[in-house]
Amino acid sequence: MHSDEHTRSATYGTRLIYRVFLITGYWTLMTLGLLIGAVVENALLGRHPVLPEMTLLVLAMGVFSVIYPISGFLMYSPRTRLADITVGTDQDVPALLLRQSRLIYTLSMIQLAAATAVLIMMVNLVFGPGPHPFASGRTLLIVIVSSWQVGVVALMALRRIHPGYIAIRHDGIRIRGYANDAWVPWASVSPYLFNSDSLFARVHIAPEHRVVISSRVPRMWMSIDKRQTFHAHPSRPRKPIIAVSADRRRYRIAPEIIDAALNHYTENPTVREELRDPAAIARTVESLRAHVPKAWWRSQTRPVPIPILAVDAH
Repeated sequence: MHSDEHTRSATYGTRLIYRVFLITGYWTLMTLGLLIGAVVENALLGRHPVLPEMTLLVLAMGVFSVIYPISGFLMYSPRTRLADITVGTDQDVPALLLRQSRLIYTLSMIQLAAATAVLIMMVNLVFGPGPHPFASGRTLLIVIVSSWQVGVVALMALRRIHPGYIAIRHDGIRIRGYANDAWVPWASVSPYLFNSDSLFARVHIAPEHRVVISSRVPRMWMSIDKRQTFHAHPSRPRKPIIAVSADRRRYRIAPEIIDAALNHYTENPTVREELRDPAAIARTVESLRAHVPKAWWRSQTRPVPIPILAVDAH
């Protein structure tokens, strides 16, 4: 994200998204054509009406691909769901909440299920029907592929994987993703570095900090809690922490609104005390909602002004 400290504007997109729309749209039309052709061929040949495995494979691949442009539109659209900007609590502490989109989360889970179905059917097609000398290998591959999906579903049922939020509290910021958490006390935030990424809202960290990164899902290959070594992300355990990030694309909130909320409390320490009062938070929520854009789409390379919220003198 490119910004100017005087105008405080930012560019939140890239032309790459249009290429993604073009490629996935083409792939979706192709799989739809293959599916229709298979159904017509079965009807003409008088085959059993049950769809053959190859047709089911094409259908699963079509579901997997069609979700890309749908999710992409939602992720890059500035259209904001006002209910996702709200007053709430984080661990029973009053907070300004910016909630991740449940719709985008659901689409990603459907896409994961479609990808699992594609892998299982590809394994079956490779080994072929009937007895096979490597039948145990096929069974093992299907169990491995299915176990991943079963594990995700189990973690969803246990609420270990679910849509997260950004909670701005009087004592710090909590960034909760689908499976990972980050707690950033205000004393650990560096207010001198402006958010500078087109996709991620970044909270820059001071050299001496007490940031805690944790995970709600088991990761047996590494230790997630980084109270002592201070690493930014569990997937990059050797990278020293300089910022904690939240992917704005998982929110149906215009990115400049997310930045406006974070900047307001990061740059104005005196207003953080109002976060103890739900009524004061509600006024900030209304102010943020008043700045949301009305358009469903905009140029991905055009700079967007970031709202600057007024600081109450009282």
